[in-house]
Amino acid sequence: MTDIPLRRATESDAAAIADIYNYSVLNSTATFDTEPKTTSDREQWIRDHGDRFPVFVAEADGVVVGWGALSSWGDRKAWQRTTERRSTSPKVSRDVGSVAD
Repeated sequence: MTDIPLRRATESDAAAIADIYNYSVLNSTATFDTEPKTTSDREQWIRDHGDRFPVFVAEADGVVVGWGALSSWGDRKAWQRTTERRSTSPKVSRDVGSVAD
């Protein structure tokens, strides 16, 4: 198995994250989005996540090949410590093998 390092995403990763996300938008129903996201959309999304709900990227040979993020589960007080995990990595499975293998 190839080790794929993870790191916190920065706004400079927004184009790569949008590219990976949009692959899923255009080629699957996994996102339930019907329109691709722009780099600007993803920059704001990264800023909105902040420290409490971080966004991470996976890199292979210096190229972002996947991302993951924590999001708030809901806006009700009882959900304040509950998170939802999302990740997309079609490029990982297509180009370098599944991280789950």
